[in-house]
Amino acid sequence: MPSTLLATHTPKLTAGTLLGRQPGKSESFAMSTSDILLFMVDGENTCRIGHPPQKSTDNYHTSAKKIGKIENACKITHSPDGKLYVVHGSHLYEGPFPNCEGMNWFKGARRIGKEEWDNFKLITFDLDGKLYAVTHEGDLFKGHPPSNENESWIDKAKKIGGGKWNALTALFFDPKGMFYALTSDKFVKGPCPTEADKNWLDHAEVIGGSTWATLSHLIAFSPDGDLWCVNRSNGEIFAGPPPTNKTENWQDKAQKLGTGYQVYKYLSFLQDKTIMKILCLRFLIENGNILNQKAEVVEEKVFDNKGGNQPLNLKFEIDKTFMEKSVFSEEHGFKVGVDGKTTFKTGIPKLEKDGSTIGINIVSPHKWDLTKPNETEKQFILSVDLTIDPGKTERKKATVHRATLNIPYSATVLNLYGCKTMISGTWTGDCYYNLQVEQSQQ
Repeated sequence: MPSTLLATHTPKLTAGTLLGRQPGKSESFAMSTSDILLFMVDGENTCRIGHPPQKSTDNYHTSAKKIGKIENACKITHSPDGKLYVVHGSHLYEGPFPNCEGMNWFKGARRIGKEEWDNFKLITFDLDGKLYAVTHEGDLFKGHPPSNENESWIDKAKKIGGGKWNALTALFFDPKGMFYALTSDKFVKGPCPTEADKNWLDHAEVIGGSTWATLSHLIAFSPDGDLWCVNRSNGEIFAGPPPTNKTENWQDKAQKLGTGYQVYKYLSFLQDKTIMKILCLRFLIENGNILNQKAEVVEEKVFDNKGGNQPLNLKFEIDKTFMEKSVFSEEHGFKVGVDGKTTFKTGIPKLEKDGSTIGINIVSPHKWDLTKPNETEKQFILSVDLTIDPGKTERKKATVHRATLNIPYSATVLNLYGCKTMISGTWTGDCYYNLQVEQSQQ
């Protein structure tokens, strides 16, 4: 059963870019470190999610996780902000992606729009979150999705195409916003139409030869800009850069990534940027920088024996604890999920006595928090025996150096769907080091 809507953009599940394959290479790319996931719905209405295949021997069917059911959907699409839109009978429903095996998606969804949604042949979203719909009569409309079940979407939507749009079998966008359409005999692309009186289909650029009737069981773009297609006759799945002209045989250049995908009726890519657990974190000290350094006085004391006639035996003692404050940056763009855990244990960055070499103290691992300010204790203990001769005065001054370090990090986390994902950022924190004692006689 061909999909009536073929996803082309990547919702962020927060409540990348697809890591590239190397066609022709036999080695497997480590997709387990990607936050890009392949979401599919099979003929039994079961939803699956997992890492996209990277070579022909990868078995998505067994490795993907079952995450719920969408019963009897005749059209499925999703918005860029990570919401699913499903036409069931004549009604349109909106809800989050499922995340639990056996879950009935409609129980957590809500009905929106009072139209008879079975009057539309195709629905899809652009990258700005606008809903596009093609009627069975051949008109194309665009507008914000309805917000409730009493709102008439068609009354507010703008007609941007007329006459021939019902000839399409698929309508979608690439990650840069280019508009693509598929008919029974050709594949075309062009800027999105803006006016209903313009015959977009006749002026759009024809690309990729004449094999698309076979390759169009499922068709979608991944976030890296590759085109993914499923052969309707044998279920083979292919991926590769989209064709650039009408004579190009796309299938000859694309990479075959598996078989048996004819059992699915919907395909899209998700970017799961939800942290549920931090498995490990590594400070990349080899790329670290020292932002500033300065000396601070810990203790200063004068020992006076000017009036004495015997040597004076004393101790110069220090027991001082400094709080080293630090934070982890969040430029990775991930958010912490409900019940997500952001603590982990690893070593503490340090600066060696030479003041130029960054290291890690692994003897006493610290419990860090990725999302909150952190504090670690640095204790300095010193005891020096002194003998002050009669008639002498001696001054002792202890100093310690403080530096601010800036160190990149990489971390392996579990996301919402239990897949391992790599994130990166920068740790910035204080570091105390190199206790020194100076003395002078007076």
